[in-house]
Amino acid sequence: MIDRPLFIAVMFLLAISLMMTYSLSVYTVVHFEYNSWHFFVRQLMAVAIGFLSIIILSRLDPDRWFIPLGISIFIFFFILMFAMQFFPSSIVRSVGGAKRWIHAGPLSIAPVEFFKITTADNVTMDGFIVKPLNFDPSKKYPVVFYVYTEPAGATVKDEYGVGNNRLYTGNMAADGYIYISLDGRGTPAPKGAAWRKAIYRKIGMTNIHDQAMATKKILEWPFVDTSRIAVWGWSGGASTTLNLLFQYPEIYKTGIAVAAVANQLTYDNIYQERYMGLPQENLQDFVNGSPVTHAKNLRGNLLYVHGTGDDNVHYQNAEMLINELVKYNRQFQLMSYPNRTHSIREGEGTSLHLATLYTNYLKAHCPGGGK
Repeated sequence: MIDRPLFIAVMFLLAISLMMTYSLSVYTVVHFEYNSWHFFVRQLMAVAIGFLSIIILSRLDPDRWFIPLGISIFIFFFILMFAMQFFPSSIVRSVGGAKRWIHAGPLSIAPVEFFKITTADNVTMDGFIVKPLNFDPSKKYPVVFYVYTEPAGATVKDEYGVGNNRLYTGNMAADGYIYISLDGRGTPAPKGAAWRKAIYRKIGMTNIHDQAMATKKILEWPFVDTSRIAVWGWSGGASTTLNLLFQYPEIYKTGIAVAAVANQLTYDNIYQERYMGLPQENLQDFVNGSPVTHAKNLRGNLLYVHGTGDDNVHYQNAEMLINELVKYNRQFQLMSYPNRTHSIREGEGTSLHLATLYTNYLKAHCPGGGK
């Protein structure tokens, strides 16, 4: 005979556990960003609650008739937590740095596709692409490139969360954007020593050339609108963004750069000299690879963002870049965040402000949608 009050009490306990799991899940996103770790934590909590339910239910009745029910609940929680990955992320991916919880519409279910592209220099690069929802190959769409390209990291990785743009408030796929990232020579891909060493003393040159040559191939795709090509990146990716805008202005029309190394001679030696050598021995390589050297070539739209309290890429990089752009009367938009560090997340409202700024600028200068 089932003890109904006891059964109701157990169900209530499990419902409370589910709500706690969801709350902790959201907390994980807000404070530790939405990534594979967040997914792992949710699954771990689901497993913990499932086992807890089995233990509790099996001890409530000497005949252990609750065990099948406990196993069923365990499976239910695991599947539910897996399915929930498609919902909270829509709240968090819209806040720029995943530090604020804001609802901004449903998460795109547009699939991430991986591809390879070979440049005219016979360099084969890995890439990912997220196409617009309701993609129509007979139309032409804008392309937004997400870049890093330096030897410290890769962006084209088959991992959870790849293809998301954490600074875009909304749904890029629903708004009609093609989102692409490419890993060129020098990035930590398993392609051998020659691939990795190709960028030595050539940061700002080899990686920029590879990106531009691959983009030229992509511009040949019939569904790409060559008049709406944007690029963005943070830190080393911001340096890449600037160099692409300055060195290949005929390709890239809009760029958003956040906390860039504008002059390689200002950055810490443990990183820069590791990959670039010593400026006492090859100073010109540092100069050639620095965005300030090419700033006079800006023709497109540039939004530059930097925190004045950046203790990684010092704010003097922004001032050097500004002076060079002013010198040649190159118009651009600047956003300085007072006393923010390299992550630009300190202070109430900062993350949302940056994400809104990013999104509005992109939509104004590189509007989405097929034509």
